[in-house]
Amino acid sequence: MAAVNKVLTQREIDALLQASVMGPAADRSTLPIRPAKSVKIYDFRRPDKFSKDHMRTLQAMHQALGRVISANLSSQLRAVVNVKLSSIEQGLYEEYVQQVQSPSILNIVSMTPLDGSIVIEYGIDLGMSIVDRLLGGPGTTARRSAEVTDIEVSLLRSAAAPLLLGIAESWENLIDLKPSLQDIALSPQFLQVARASDVVIMVLFEMQIGELLGGMSICLPFTTLEPVMPRLNAQSWFSTPGQKQATESDREDLRRHLLRTPVELSARLGTASLTTNEVISMQVGDVIKLDCTASDDLDVHVVSQHMFRARPGMAGRKLAVRMSQVLTEEERSPEETILAPAGAR
Repeated sequence: MAAVNKVLTQREIDALLQASVMGPAADRSTLPIRPAKSVKIYDFRRPDKFSKDHMRTLQAMHQALGRVISANLSSQLRAVVNVKLSSIEQGLYEEYVQQVQSPSILNIVSMTPLDGSIVIEYGIDLGMSIVDRLLGGPGTTARRSAEVTDIEVSLLRSAAAPLLLGIAESWENLIDLKPSLQDIALSPQFLQVARASDVVIMVLFEMQIGELLGGMSICLPFTTLEPVMPRLNAQSWFSTPGQKQATESDREDLRRHLLRTPVELSARLGTASLTTNEVISMQVGDVIKLDCTASDDLDVHVVSQHMFRARPGMAGRKLAVRMSQVLTEEERSPEETILAPAGAR
């Protein structure tokens, strides 16, 4: 075999000398080091079904839901109710079930026309406070050891109506929902709205009824929300008008309800101005002189607006007035309170 006659370059000679001194590892050390890429851990058991845009839209919707529920429950319970969004996140259904205390009030709500159901949960103390207020009580926080009775469950069903109305209103820009209460459970172990490994949205609220502070949560399974996912973005939610065009039927319904609305009507004999000292020293038998005579017509007020003049009389054994004049817009006196600060009326 003929020898190959090849002359090494100076660079090759330097590399051979360095390898003989430093060892084989030196060759690798001279190679350029590539920066390590950031590795994002992906849990296939907990896939991210909802994007950041989805989460922002859901957050805005449930902030609005909290305000609507506050107003609806305040009207029903005749007490100040505050519902404020605390957090919203996605997780697994089994995680939601594990964090729900037992017993709790668990409202299982169908989301027609969407498939499946959602869960609205709040503590047993809040539930009993609601029951107490519906029965005319002050909404005490004391909780007896006995189980929830059928009568209390029935009252809790009626208390779910403001929650359902709030859900329908907060979702109306995306879909015309008709939520309905399917059942009320007291233990999370009996909930079967999703599989343990299903992804859900967990919405947490702070609820305050009077002096009682507690928590409320809503569980929204991904399988229920999936049909509206393409519309679950801020652009769709904010760009859709929140109010529908009023029809003639809507106007007639509004007019009919207004005509049935009760208003306060008062007939005033007259007025008198007294000092504070005269009011304090007033005794039985004292006579107060009014600013009118016995033959004058009476002023008839609707709420606090002077609207009519009338003659006093009797209707059977009851006092009554007969309208004698309907005041024009110019004749009506400005709005005033029944008791003026300067004296008694």
